[in-house]
Amino acid sequence: RMFGKFFVEPLFRPGAVEREARAIDAEFNMGLSADQWRQFQLTKSLSNHGHSFHKMGCGNYCTLTQNATSSPRPDLVRYWNDKYHAENMRLVVIGKSTLEELKEMVMETFADVRPHAGVGRLEEEDATPEATATTTATTTTTATAT
Repeated sequence: RMFGKFFVEPLFRPGAVEREARAIDAEFNMGLSADQWRQFQLTKSLSNHGHSFHKMGCGNYCTLTQNATSSPRPDLVRYWNDKYHAENMRLVVIGKSTLEELKEMVMETFADVRPHAGVGRLEEEDATPEATATTTATTTTTATAT
């Protein structure tokens, strides 16, 4: 059930965003010396420039923070606001429980997911759990009213 909360009330705490950017940077740097990673990057660079495969597939700290001049948090919030809503999601559930039990679990876990991008948007400056809780309450009220 905790998994579903990310789609309803993400915190995007600045410290957590910074740690994740550093973790991505560490993975990026580990891949630099791996032959398989370099071969993959070469394949991407030789692909059709108009195709999405050609685009950068991973980042590092500099690309995520625009050369350490800003936090990626506002971009994450904008992306979440635009993309993380029910109209863009599909869910597949596999389990040993009965269909009714699975349906009940899914409803409990994901019922509060925003129905579309215009509902329950986060403000870019919202960084505290209290601000996120306010946004979630607005989302739930709006979703119930529609």
